Amino acid sequence: MVVLALTLCACNDTGKEGEGGNDTRTLFQKALQQDSRKIDKTPDSNTPSKKTESAGNRPSFTPTDGAEADETVDAEELEEFRQDYEGAADVEEKSEALIALVQADEKNAVALLKEAYTSPEPELRREAILQLQDFSDDEQAVDLMLRALDDPDSEVVMNAVEGLSGQESARVAEKLKKVAQSHPDEAVRELAQDYLDQANEYSQ
Repeated sequence: MVVLALTLCACNDTGKEGEGGNDTRTLFQKALQQDSRKIDKTPDSNTPSKKTESAGNRPSFTPTDGAEADETVDAEELEEFRQDYEGAADVEEKSEALIALVQADEKNAVALLKEAYTSPEPELRREAILQLQDFSDDEQAVDLMLRALDDPDSEVVMNAVEGLSGQESARVAEKLKKVAQSHPDEAVRELAQDYLDQANEYSQ
């Protein structure tokens, strides 16, 4: 519409000489430039929009997929992640470094988390099992979460229960049943029973 109006203006001023005619042509050119910029800024329907990322309540890095991380993190950077993890000053820093390392080296994530679970620090074991929930289709991860159901720390056990909740196997169901019946922590027993009840509902 702006272009059309200015075009008419330019037509009405045909024959006028001097400064007025130059101003009309200048406005006309500016209008064309503005319309051109608007067209350029119009989003391309084929261009995917960025997804809003949410980490939930977990301190883990949901943003970058492992496959993408493997392509962008070179060997030198990966070694830096490893050094940060191994040289962490305290358990909190080590837990954060573990998260970063797992994301950067997803191919070896289960092995890294398995090693982290051997820590005497409950906080690090909690984080290891929490991160393992993202690898519940890996048999070694399932084995480690089953093992973690016997952990002396209740939070570790609860993380393991949550990680195993989607598994459809007799050994997982049997282990969760044992936790639901005999674990000393009532909250853990209730959580395990809730998942067993849900599994029974879906199977019916």
